Amino acid sequence: MTCFWQAIASTLTSKEKRMLGIRSGRPKEIVFQLKKVNEKIKVEHVLWNGSELSAQELREHSTAIREYDATGIYNGHLCGTCDSFLVLLCFALNWHVRHNYRGHTITYQRKRTAVPPRQVRFASNSGHFYCG
Repeated sequence: MTCFWQAIASTLTSKEKRMLGIRSGRPKEIVFQLKKVNEKIKVEHVLWNGSELSAQELREHSTAIREYDATGIYNGHLCGTCDSFLVLLCFALNWHVRHNYRGHTITYQRKRTAVPPRQVRFASNSGHFYCG
């Protein structure tokens, strides 16, 4: 089950794929490229549900991505309520993410941005993640 990665792939624009170094859009490639991006940039000033994530929380997200085992992605991605990869994508691509989890909206956005963010919507339940 790679529904998380498939939803990310189908949401990325051609320009965003180029920015991230993604060519094929296959799940494993997306994970590896996001791990590379994670090592190159310092994520800061991200709001999660309207509250700014602390420096410690951002370090923990960076560590989670760095240590993420991409060999197991076909068994599914355990998307957290504050998901490390969504935090990274929010910052790296200036996304304003609205994630509906079983009727509860979870938001991610940059605190400061010179250009308006791109609105991105996802939805999920206990077993599936999709665009929506």
